[in-house]
Amino acid sequence: MFFAVAGCVDYEAAVDLEADGSGRLVVHYSSKDYFTIFDSDWSWEHGKEKRVPPEDLAEYEYRFTKPGQRVVDVRAEDRGGLHHTYIVIEFDDVNELQLDGVSEYQTFSFRDEYEKLYFRSVITPPERDIIEEGKFLLEKQKLKGHYYTLRVRMPARVMSSDGVVEDDGRTVRWMYPMEEVAGGEPIIMTATCPKPRTVAGVPLNTIIIVLIAVAALTFVVGVVAIIINLIRKKKRK
Repeated sequence: MFFAVAGCVDYEAAVDLEADGSGRLVVHYSSKDYFTIFDSDWSWEHGKEKRVPPEDLAEYEYRFTKPGQRVVDVRAEDRGGLHHTYIVIEFDDVNELQLDGVSEYQTFSFRDEYEKLYFRSVITPPERDIIEEGKFLLEKQKLKGHYYTLRVRMPARVMSSDGVVEDDGRTVRWMYPMEEVAGGEPIIMTATCPKPRTVAGVPLNTIIIVLIAVAALTFVVGVVAIIINLIRKKKRK
C-alpha cells in the first residue's frame, strides 16, 4: 500500500486481534490532497497522479472485500488542513488478510504455540530493479517527513515485543519513517502474549467478571430482602 499511494501520505493501521486470529483493522491515510491507492496503472499510462474527491469511496469497499473479510465502514473528512480517509475491515483470520496494493509487500501471521500467541508482520519493499533508480530516489524524497504506524492490540497482556508497549499493556506500536519503509530492507514487527484461558470458548476473565457480578447482585438482593422483612416485622408490632 505504501508503494501504491500517490503523493505524500501518512499511513496508520490499528489491528484489534482475538485469540482465534479474527479481528478488526482500521486503516487511516492522511495527506494534504485527495488521492487514491488504486492508481498505479493509470499513473504509469498517463504519467501523473490520479486524484479522487472524498465522496468517491466505493472503490475501497470493492477492493478490500474478500472471502473472510468485510468492509464495515469507509469515510473521508478534511480536518486540520489534511484530508483523512478511514477504512474499517472485519476479518476472520489475520493470516488470510488481503489488501490490494499491500498484500504483496506486507504479510501478517498469527499462531498459537505452547500456550502462547505469536504475532508477526513483515514489510518487504519491491526489488530495486523493478523501479527506475531516478524515480525511486524522487519517491523517497517525497516520503520524507511522513510515517508508517502500526498498532496491534493483542488478546492478552504483551510478554515480549520489538515495538513500544502502550499503557494498557496489550497494545504494541511500531512507527517508521516512510523513506525507511521504502528503503529496500525488510521490516519485521513481532509481539507475543499468553493464550487467554477459556471455558467452553468463553475467556476465563469474562467468566470471572460475570460470576463476580452475579454474586454482587445476589448479595444486594439478599440485603434488600432482609431490610424489607425487618420493616414488615416492625409494622406488625
